[in-house]
Amino acid sequence: MVPDWRKSFDMERVQALSPRLAWLEEIADTEIHTYLKEALAQTETDGQLFVIPEVPSYRDFDHVIEVAIAVPILRDLRTSFHHKTAVKGIVREFLERKTFNLPMGLPLYFDRIPEGPHARIALGNLARAEVIAAVKKALLPCLQEAITAERRTTEASSPSARPIRLRATRR
Repeated sequence: MVPDWRKSFDMERVQALSPRLAWLEEIADTEIHTYLKEALAQTETDGQLFVIPEVPSYRDFDHVIEVAIAVPILRDLRTSFHHKTAVKGIVREFLERKTFNLPMGLPLYFDRIPEGPHARIALGNLARAEVIAAVKKALLPCLQEAITAERRTTEASSPSARPIRLRATRR
């Protein structure tokens, strides 16, 4: 079920990063590994490690977006994880459209990154600490407003929020 607030969330009203972050066209594999280790460190537990694949797939991008950005935003908002899919979608759209100063002719869609070195570079850019921090800072107030507004609407319309009328009984 898509939360009601997501249907009315307008990405056009969200300000792009200013200035936009540079898109690094060359990142050494060791730096990519370091970025990913830092971005995903809080979720690693004994025996469970994120392994950087030779050829990153959509699933790897989705995992970084979820673990490094969406889940921490939900924790900061102290809200339910049933918003996770909606928040991930907003984060992905913000990353694709409003975060990077992309070189001419380089469209960015994390679900359509070409395989090979371009995918590793894109994954490295996504996992940079300054990218994660800037995206969280930009989206946190907008998401808080949207989710809080939905909560107020839901609470106002729920049967338990309506006043209970008691009938006077005659004795």
